[in-house]
Amino acid sequence: MIPDNIAELEYLLISRIYRMMLPEPPKVTLVAPFKEKEMEPELRPLVEKMGGQIPEGYKEDNYELLPMALGYAGYKTSRVKLTEKEPIPEGTKTLIVVEPNQLEERQRYEIDRFVAGGGSLFLAVQDYEYKYTVSTKELTVGTEEKKPQINALIAGWGFEVDDQILVDTQNDVVNVSGAARLGPYELSVPVKVPIQILINQSGMNPDVSITSRLSPIFYLWGTRVKLNDAKIKSQGLRVETLLTSSRESWTVPFKADNLVPGDLNPKPESPRGPFPLAVMAQGLFQDLYAGKPAPAWPQTTPAAGPEAKAMETPAAQPLEARSGKLILVGAASFFQKHLLRNSGHLTFFLNCVDALTLGDELVRIRSKQPIERSLDRISSTAKVVWRFLATLLIPILIAFVGTVKGVLRRRSKQAYLKMLALVE
Repeated sequence: MIPDNIAELEYLLISRIYRMMLPEPPKVTLVAPFKEKEMEPELRPLVEKMGGQIPEGYKEDNYELLPMALGYAGYKTSRVKLTEKEPIPEGTKTLIVVEPNQLEERQRYEIDRFVAGGGSLFLAVQDYEYKYTVSTKELTVGTEEKKPQINALIAGWGFEVDDQILVDTQNDVVNVSGAARLGPYELSVPVKVPIQILINQSGMNPDVSITSRLSPIFYLWGTRVKLNDAKIKSQGLRVETLLTSSRESWTVPFKADNLVPGDLNPKPESPRGPFPLAVMAQGLFQDLYAGKPAPAWPQTTPAAGPEAKAMETPAAQPLEARSGKLILVGAASFFQKHLLRNSGHLTFFLNCVDALTLGDELVRIRSKQPIERSLDRISSTAKVVWRFLATLLIPILIAFVGTVKGVLRRRSKQAYLKMLALVE
């Protein structure tokens, strides 16, 4: 019998042996948002009637598959909120921050100290999300700004997640469920908007193990990563680009109102791609809070008097600078549970964690797995050219060749007749 995961067999064997040789399992910490919700009042009588127990609450967690995937890969995983009561645990090798939302100054301080002290950080930032409303006449795209507040930290290292909308002609279709009805039935409507970016092999760095032989990635609603070469060079960081947009990409200013097709068209001042979408940096990251007092944790009930003053200016512990690692991605949506299993999303995530935590040796083994290969998207101009070649050029060539042959045969006939007349 052949097991279902035969493609992963080599990686599973080698990775298990490698982890058995380590002094202790590598510890990773995940920081990802979720919502605490209560059951709707109208559903309670129905649950009671069916004999079920009414839970006090439940979680709405778009990233619930990430800790499962990390546990399956052999990592000792903990998930925290990055608060005073749930800080980064001691012994954490890699910190994974997915979709940070309105980070406080103290949270940025904790991340800065972790990376400057030699830790590895995987950071996936989502600037915007969009809601689609499909009517019989048009598509309405509503915008939602996430405000991660992370640029205040990473800009000091020479990185920034762009605040403009990224548009790319290389995009894919999203099915909006319930957007149409056929009698009592709800139907899905395919929607294609150029902010639904598809990254295939041409947009992946083949020289880096993380993105070598990786299946396409659906970079949904992501933005570009901007690099400050002067700051990066001053710290001596080594930066490698992992993912890039296509050449037919550009950025437009963010609009808080509903988007219309004209809002996504390139402007005269719009920068053109390809743009970095994910980068990896290694080296001695600058401690941006060196010599400064540690910011206080946000308090639910503000303190008063001298106690509040003492909480605002705690003494920062001296930090020994060590070489750290950072992987910065300008999107987090494709790590959500409804997209994580698709294409190369999960493999890309685990490759990043392996490279940050263990090195790229194991990543090279995983990259031998079969991948989904897709053809590059053809531009509108190229489509017109190929249609012309297929529908018009070939018949024109056939007619031209036939005409030339006819002329030549006519000339040959006339020459033959002349020769017969001379003979007679």
